[in-house]
Amino acid sequence: MDEPQRPQPPDPENLKLDRVEARAAELLLRLVALGLILYSGYALLRPFFPLFLWAVILATALKPLHDGLAARLGGRVKVSATLITLGLLLIAFGPVAALADSLIGTVKAVASHVETHGLRVPALPAFITDLPLVGEQIARFWTSATSNLQATVQKYAPILMPSAGELIGMLGSVAKGVLGVVFAVILTGILLAASTGLSEIGRKLADRLAGRPNGTHVILIATRTIRGVSRGVVGVAVLQALLAGVVLQFFDVAGAGLMAFVGLILCIVQIGLLPIVGPVLIWAWATMPATQALMLTLLLVPITLIDNVLKPVLMSRGLETPASLMLVGVVGGTLSAGVVGVFVGPIVLAVLHDLAREWIDGPDRDAGSGSA
Repeated sequence: MDEPQRPQPPDPENLKLDRVEARAAELLLRLVALGLILYSGYALLRPFFPLFLWAVILATALKPLHDGLAARLGGRVKVSATLITLGLLLIAFGPVAALADSLIGTVKAVASHVETHGLRVPALPAFITDLPLVGEQIARFWTSATSNLQATVQKYAPILMPSAGELIGMLGSVAKGVLGVVFAVILTGILLAASTGLSEIGRKLADRLAGRPNGTHVILIATRTIRGVSRGVVGVAVLQALLAGVVLQFFDVAGAGLMAFVGLILCIVQIGLLPIVGPVLIWAWATMPATQALMLTLLLVPITLIDNVLKPVLMSRGLETPASLMLVGVVGGTLSAGVVGVFVGPIVLAVLHDLAREWIDGPDRDAGSGSA
């Protein structure tokens, strides 16, 4: 009688392979789950990243002011952060409120004048008619507006005025921008209040990512660059707007204060004073005596171009990064990332410059220390 066959013991190699496959499948599932969680968090927080970056930049730039104010207040860090936050909100919305009030007053004055004297189109200056290519078209449009303003407005209104949907979209964008500014300023105050602990966490994280000496050095470079760019961008913008406002006021240019405020905003966002100065100079040469227009030109043109000299000098102060490289970072960052890139671009190039120099000088330094 044949004996029943006994089951063969499992092959150790197959068991090991099965375990490896099971662990690989489990690891893959964990990675997929972790990736989904991280992506969900990124999708939720992505709208806040630019605002958080702005808050970090503002908090870093204002940290010395915060420390000095807190010391004067007897170490009351939260009170200092609250005062700075309120000051930022006042700076952000005070001029806007004044501008809105000025615009409302201007509209009321224009409406009152139209109601009293009627709406009349002034005569077109002769030099505009003589302009090549566009002078004839402008003169034809101006003549049409002079003879029948209502018909001209009805004819060109669809071209000049945005549709209702576009207007609502513009208002929504403005409201979104205002809320973003408020959120960034409040977050700046929170970061300032917890700046000591957050600075220590940032140093530890940088040391874990780049090594203990390198991480702290990168944080130091980023901090100095942010403060240098703040001086170079905001400081030069305030200087340009102030000087332009004084010159315009001295020459009795209407709306000098409003133009100086708009020029300040244009300088901060890296557009410059040219959109303000250009039309003013054209108007000056068309209406003022030649000597007076020449004096205004000789004053406004250097003020418009002075940022090209002062900005690299102020931004590179306290840094070992060349001023030319800082200027390239500002221009490249502005073209690639807008206003935030004004700060991020120089930081990235400063860190890359320092790391490249460390890498190039590293072997010579090691050889020198070894021979010693």
